[in-house]
Amino acid sequence: MPAAFDDYYVAQKSKLLRDFDKNEKYAGRILASHYGDLADTIWKEARREYEALIPKIPYIGGRKNPTQTSLIRSTWALALFRALKNHGKTAEEAGKICCEMTEAPLYA
Repeated sequence: MPAAFDDYYVAQKSKLLRDFDKNEKYAGRILASHYGDLADTIWKEARREYEALIPKIPYIGGRKNPTQTSLIRSTWALALFRALKNHGKTAEEAGKICCEMTEAPLYA
């Protein structure tokens, strides 16, 4: 694989982080409903986790690959899972939160 592909997501880091931040409206509300005052801390930690994961996202063809969006959202979920795990939360809890965050914009 050409070296340029190794930096594919790193080159888009600012946009990827902006896209992640757009979810804060829903995520904050959902996290607060489950964890109260801890919600803001979890969200900030999830963002730091996501930023650290960006260079590790494998190149799968860029925009030409229709599953790229799923890969990016899966990376969001992994970041959230890691942040929740740091606070003693389970994978099941993380899964439930991710589902709620996916559904939230549909009911807004």
